[in-house]
Amino acid sequence: HAISAPYRLDCALTYRFDGSENPASATHKNVTRELTSEEWKTIIDKAWDATIPHLIFTGGEPTLRPDLPDLLAIAEQHGQVTGLITNGLRLVDRDYFEHLASQGLDHLMLILDPDNEKCWDALKVILPDDLFTAVHLTITQDNQAQVTQVLQRLAEMGTNAISLSINDPSLHPI
Repeated sequence: HAISAPYRLDCALTYRFDGSENPASATHKNVTRELTSEEWKTIIDKAWDATIPHLIFTGGEPTLRPDLPDLLAIAEQHGQVTGLITNGLRLVDRDYFEHLASQGLDHLMLILDPDNEKCWDALKVILPDDLFTAVHLTITQDNQAQVTQVLQRLAEMGTNAISLSINDPSLHPI
């Protein structure tokens, strides 16, 4: 039968950053305010009513939203699959990570800053858990020389899903 709705809805909860990312790369110029918790709850409900089964919470840094666990719980009550795209820095707090997981988080993508040890510490919390986790690395002029070491470290930690991108087309294949 014909598909009547998208399979996934990306929810940019915030365009705020915690200081670790480059805000110049964000697409926030047209955003004048964040939606409230109630507005997001309405969107999640409407997505479910429209038969959209999968939500991705993203941003900026979505873990800056104190209502993230509540939004995950609403989607979980519907039976929606939920994912999170994050720098992972808040996930160093095992209790916070476990709280997100208990509210229905199904998978996450950690955007790795290989020079930030807190990102590596977050992976030590996340990877032993039974949660599908992908690690994304953007190859830059600054980190190109260390990519092999980064990939080796990720492999040694048990990372089984890695995505790569480049931010500069002039970068040479590694």
